[in-house]
Amino acid sequence: MFSDLEKNNLKMHIMSYMKVNAHLHTPYSFSAFSDIDEALDRAVAEGVKVAGINDFYTTAGYEEWATGCKKRDLFPLFGIEFISLNEEDQKVNLMHRCWQMSGKRLTTRWKPCVLS
Repeated sequence: MFSDLEKNNLKMHIMSYMKVNAHLHTPYSFSAFSDIDEALDRAVAEGVKVAGINDFYTTAGYEEWATGCKKRDLFPLFGIEFISLNEEDQKVNLMHRCWQMSGKRLTTRWKPCVLS
């Protein structure tokens, strides 16, 4: 069979030809896409083979993502993104994103942090 070095070289060769985008946001949080289908169709159009959903604070799109990836023969990845600030950042009035649900979309705007 193959030595470890040969296996590693083969993996690197395969990966050099495989396009991966592991960080796509959908309208379940904040996205440039109108829906998951649009995001996945764009991935296919750009030759991506591995596509990862990575929304802020939610896993709500996972099932739709898995179904859409299977339909398009894409390998799905599943992530979630969290943002937090510590008290030292708040004391110097660091700006942060304020999230608000609007239907299925999570909208954002910047505002100063306030210690409660």
